[in-house]
Amino acid sequence: MTKMNNSKNSPATPWSDTLREQTREAINDLSIGPDGRLHFKHKVLGYAFAEINDLLGDLELTCKKTSAKYAFSSCDELIDAGWAID
Repeated sequence: MTKMNNSKNSPATPWSDTLREQTREAINDLSIGPDGRLHFKHKVLGYAFAEINDLLGDLELTCKKTSAKYAFSSCDELIDAGWAID
């Protein structure tokens, strides 16, 4: 599992303030889709998902392409690392 850090992985989030806020709300509200996942995107790392258990406590995303795991200690850390809901 990779512990992401904004200063090493993303110089600045490429997403709008609106999308950043929607991402924060989706995580806080546990807005899981019909497939049991919340889907995310990243300009460099591609696409990932989180299941309900991945959103409780420390946040964990799973890359859709490589199955790599990315861990975050907070919603803001995830957003600052360049992730947003898809």
